[in-house]
Amino acid sequence: MYDGLDFIGLALEAFANVVRHNRQPLQIHHRNPHLCMLVRSEKQPHELPAAQRDALAVAIRSQPETGEAVARYARAVLSGQPVEPYRTMGLLTQAEAEAIAGMTGVEALRRELYDWTVGQYAPLHVRTEHGDEATESARGQRAVTAADYARLPSVILEPDRRWVEDGGATLLLDKWFEDEGERVVAAFAVQKKRRMVTLKSMRIIRRAPRAQRP
Repeated sequence: MYDGLDFIGLALEAFANVVRHNRQPLQIHHRNPHLCMLVRSEKQPHELPAAQRDALAVAIRSQPETGEAVARYARAVLSGQPVEPYRTMGLLTQAEAEAIAGMTGVEALRRELYDWTVGQYAPLHVRTEHGDEATESARGQRAVTAADYARLPSVILEPDRRWVEDGGATLLLDKWFEDEGERVVAAFAVQKKRRMVTLKSMRIIRRAPRAQRP
């Protein structure tokens, strides 16, 4: 979940462009005990116009503070601090839900509101599978650090590719980060009972070094 003050500042800034014309006071709403806080006017999340929900979701994932909050969450998990079960990265947009429903066969994505999340066990799994520098280097990759989780909202917002594996059970997104010369590959699973698309694993592929002329 978002830290209280962090989320309020982030959400109000992100939502300002969507509801600037609305003079009703904004409120913070817990949609359920484990998922996202949603900025709203006088409506429940499912009553908000879909375009407004989408604009909020995109705005939140566009804010650097969102990635920073996810990185802090991962860092807390990896250091053994107590954390909430999940950290949200905002609701799926209509386009995301439609695309992922078609790829995974989870029709509920078209009817219900789902969140992108990182759960408390994912960073531990990633550290086990992709946290050793020597092992990752041999794979043409590098070890994932807590700071890398800050990139996840950007990967979700503007992936280079989306595809599925394991018969649709695993959704993969990747994005090339030119400045770092790295590709982030993130694997997610759809959890219907919790209405989440939650992180399973991630890895970072390094660009192969250019051959030097003799």
